[in-house]
Amino acid sequence: MLVSFALLSTLVSCTGDEKDFMNPYVDNAESNEFAYNPRVHRLTHHQWASAVDSLTAIDVSEVATNFQSSTLSNGFSNNGETLSVDTVLFQDYQRSAEIIASQVVSDIDAYAFAVPEDPREGGYAISYSQLVEAESSDAVGTNGAASGERYNLFSNGTLSIEVDLPSSGLYTIETLVSGTICTDGLGADMEIRLDGEILMEANVTEPEEVSVDASISVGPHIVSIAFTNDCQDPNYGYDRNLFIDWIDVSGGIDLGTTNQTVASMDGWVERVVTAAFRRPLSEVELTQWTSIFQEGESVINTGDDIADGVQMVLTAVLQSPKFLYRIERTKPQNRLGPYELASKLSFQVCNAPPDQQMLDDLESGRFVARYREHAERLLYSECGQETLLKFHEELFHWNGYVNIDQPDSDWDSALNHLFIEEMSRFVSWHVFTENGTLREMLTAKYTIANQRLAELYGVEGGSEDFERIELDPSERSGILTFLGPLAAKTDLGQSSPIHRGVFINDTILCKTLPPPPDVIPNLPAQDPTLTNRERVDAHTGAGTCGEGCHSELINPPGFAMENYDELGRFRTEDGGNPIDAGDSYYFVLDGLQNWETGIEFTEIVADSQEAHGCYSEHLMSYLLGRPVSDAKSDEKVLTYMTQSSMSGTPILELVLQIVQSEAFQWRGEE
Repeated sequence: MLVSFALLSTLVSCTGDEKDFMNPYVDNAESNEFAYNPRVHRLTHHQWASAVDSLTAIDVSEVATNFQSSTLSNGFSNNGETLSVDTVLFQDYQRSAEIIASQVVSDIDAYAFAVPEDPREGGYAISYSQLVEAESSDAVGTNGAASGERYNLFSNGTLSIEVDLPSSGLYTIETLVSGTICTDGLGADMEIRLDGEILMEANVTEPEEVSVDASISVGPHIVSIAFTNDCQDPNYGYDRNLFIDWIDVSGGIDLGTTNQTVASMDGWVERVVTAAFRRPLSEVELTQWTSIFQEGESVINTGDDIADGVQMVLTAVLQSPKFLYRIERTKPQNRLGPYELASKLSFQVCNAPPDQQMLDDLESGRFVARYREHAERLLYSECGQETLLKFHEELFHWNGYVNIDQPDSDWDSALNHLFIEEMSRFVSWHVFTENGTLREMLTAKYTIANQRLAELYGVEGGSEDFERIELDPSERSGILTFLGPLAAKTDLGQSSPIHRGVFINDTILCKTLPPPPDVIPNLPAQDPTLTNRERVDAHTGAGTCGEGCHSELINPPGFAMENYDELGRFRTEDGGNPIDAGDSYYFVLDGLQNWETGIEFTEIVADSQEAHGCYSEHLMSYLLGRPVSDAKSDEKVLTYMTQSSMSGTPILELVLQIVQSEAFQWRGEE
């Protein structure tokens, strides 16, 4: 069944006769200047999966990972200004909506969760299965022939079987296929078709099982495996064929007896669409959606009018912009209404729609009074911790550690994943167990590591399990001196002051660096008589073409980290010469600051307005779902947060400050 998004546009569009019950606030905020917020904010793939799960209890997280990926913007994946739906992603949504809706009415437990208003009696799984060996007479080919225990399609054509399904529902069509290559180096292109309609495509060489899930109606159907890229080159002995071992169709369910009528399901329609849109429905909307439910009887037509209506509504609602987007209809210069604010808080802090406690308080009118209580509860919950961890992952780019590659006897690819786990465990421990501050994160004298990482830190003992270990305070001070961030910003076989300096400027201090020239000459080869610092300084320091940007901004923070080699191990010498980590850097409040060691540098950074302002801006951008602007409301919040962070406010409290701020709760001009 295909329920077209376009055909339903008049019923599920962003416009229509809808009450303005979202915003009871009529505050006159004309004297304030609020930042622009995206009025429609597409759900991230993670948020989409959570929203689907809340409606159906079906885990679609793996489905979401296969959606067209979103481009990072401003460093973060949840920027509402760039989250959009193009043709490819729309097709992903459409296919997923059809499969998920079919899954609900094809599984007794899923149906019981999604449709408790229709308790069924006597339901059972049919477990229908029809396995056809390809060489049998039950399989009919348009060309080719049986070859041993498989069928050989030796030119474009199909091998088909007929199935007679006892009920409508979600079925799996699976086949074992293989192919030979031709002069183009490609294997066999194959398709799985249902009644002539293409369900999926693949290119195969070695034997593999290929499958697809499809919503199929009751009765007879033709399932075909098609071969579509025949190729022959007798001069070189090439002949591409598709070999099919078997075709299997399985699935089916009898939901049992219902006592409901189509008219009695209006309550389910209102509940599920309200939950999907995360707000109450207008009378016009409710009428539209009950009409969609009634259409199930004629469109799907399995004989089970209630299940057909459920499938029809779910297929449509999961494609609706009102589900796929978090929409803010509040007029500019006004505070978001309770339902919009609840959705924003829940999605931005927990990547999920409002939970039952929030919904209960929304319905009773107590949500606004209990707003901070809900914010704290979400932040400390499992999903809140995951969100804050995701923020730090994207901020420090530790998912990129998988690409570390060094010609070093202490390195192998398993170490990359240990670097990632160390960062993840440290941030979780520091933020949620220690209730730590940014300053403490930048100067911590401990980490969470296992024995292999402890050895790289020069710490004896340790365990195979990750545990807190104390680091030498003369060698380590905070997250900038951890193995992962150091190893990720290196050259092959050598540290990289330039990469490390750019990272510190960009990520930690939010310093805007001028764009590099179109042609960047490579650093000269390492001279064994020089330290790495001397090599870099001679190429980019004072008196060179890189004097301004490198000698004043990039190189000094990078040189501060020169006591750490390409794997982040501490060292005092480079090529037999003593390390010089000292330099100077200009800070807004404290002016030109000098240091002799990297430890001294991290202390200076941890006390700087730049570091606290930069972290606050990143955190605001992530939680707001947009870049921080120069609007007065944003500037006021950012200034307050920066001073608050510098005075020792824990990171968790900074989060709560943001979600309680005007920048978060009010709409700006279009």
